[in-house]
Amino acid sequence: MELPPNRIEILRLDAGLSRVELAVECKVGEATIKRWERGETAIPDEQKFRIADLLHVSPAHLMGWDRSDTKAAA
Repeated sequence: MELPPNRIEILRLDAGLSRVELAVECKVGEATIKRWERGETAIPDEQKFRIADLLHVSPAHLMGWDRSDTKAAA
């Protein structure tokens, strides 16, 4: 199951991070973050865990497996 488009963007903005900042932390280009946010490119599993940690959510919440609106700690 891939992320619904914009889920990462919403969580990134909630965490106060720019695309550039998230890209630097994930060691990818800003364009990669943009493609992930749009749902155009699959996110490697190891990056899913890194992003969840950076955005202060659980991997389950990041991936949409946790349907609650409450952010769980990673």
